[in-house]
Amino acid sequence: MERHRPLEQRTPLSLGHVAAQRESARRGRPNHRSAFIWPARSSTISNTGLWSATGSLARAGLGTPRPLLPNGKVFLAGGQSTGAVSVASAELYDSTGGAWSATGPLANARSSHTATLLPSGAVLLAGGQGTSAVNLAGAELYNSATGSWVSARALSLQRGYHTATLLLNGKVLVAGGAYNQGLFTAGAALYDPASDTWTNTGSLTTQRGWHTATLLPSGKVLVAGGWNPSGYANRAELYDPATGLWSSGGDLAVGRAYHTATLLPMAKC
Repeated sequence: MERHRPLEQRTPLSLGHVAAQRESARRGRPNHRSAFIWPARSSTISNTGLWSATGSLARAGLGTPRPLLPNGKVFLAGGQSTGAVSVASAELYDSTGGAWSATGPLANARSSHTATLLPSGAVLLAGGQGTSAVNLAGAELYNSATGSWVSARALSLQRGYHTATLLLNGKVLVAGGAYNQGLFTAGAALYDPASDTWTNTGSLTTQRGWHTATLLPSGKVLVAGGWNPSGYANRAELYDPATGLWSSGGDLAVGRAYHTATLLPMAKC
């Protein structure tokens, strides 16, 4: 299924600003390397409510999660470059200087993966799509203090287009995704950073990829929307870490994928 869509990956910064990278998902065309800053509240950046250009990336990255590290830098690793080729390079954005710099590359090029900041300050990259367009089960850990990588225990099932959510207990919940061309999974797994192990947990009732997963104040995780070969999903599900089971989260009025989900201050659980 061909999808032509512009994307903007956004990362809240420590000063209240928002960093975004413009991307092109049109297969075979160069991806944008430009980045922008929006002043979310008054600070040293003029509070005009408008986006302003900042330093460009060394290379374009498509579909790359960008966690904010404890040192205030934005971390970008992997993604796709021109021709929809997965890459292994990684970069750091320093908002004080408005510039990107290279950091240690991944052991395996990947895109459509997840990047989760752990309580230790390390970043867990899991799954994704490799250079041969085959989804990966491998995982890597980035040490933000040294800029180096080490291998992490692999998932039991390769997948891409999944979600990874840091739970209140410090474990990471990976849910859904595509494990082969056109084949999607409802399976979920938990990563324990303390033991570097994955354990299977309760499965979603609906196979899906390109969905959202939001940690709620209760500690539960809300998964909504997504896509599988049956079409766009409108079903939402709630994961309870205490039981390892999923329950209905109600249905969206319209099925959707590639969307966003934002926890509001009045969020209920």
